Amino acid sequence: MQVFTDPRFYRDSIVDTGQFSFPGGGATVAWIDARDIASVAERALLDAGHAGQVYELSGPESLSMPRTAELLSAAAGRPVTHREVTIVEAVAGMTGFERDLSALTFERVRAGRFAEVTGAVESAKNRRSKGYG
Repeated sequence: MQVFTDPRFYRDSIVDTGQFSFPGGGATVAWIDARDIASVAERALLDAGHAGQVYELSGPESLSMPRTAELLSAAAGRPVTHREVTIVEAVAGMTGFERDLSALTFERVRAGRFAEVTGAVESAKNRRSKGYG
């Protein structure tokens, strides 16, 4: 989710133009907050009961790009609209590894790889062995 607040990604466009330009191709994404990822990592490293566990992390809900824009509107206190763009448009101006990784990520979004809601964040947060508060 930090791509919405980071000037390297979407923040400036959202703030300056009220547009969220994203090549979603009709797919949904279960956006996850970096703080949730960190919380799972903390639990996995410091608490017993995580040995051998694999956590496929996701956010709590899979959202379309227009729905994401609606939620961004509420958070920003001003209208934000989704504008569908092609992957080529989305990576314009990027070069090398950044361009390749971004294009691959957008292709994976379109293929539905980030749509599944797993519940793993809550599961990992709740997985504690006896004796751990």
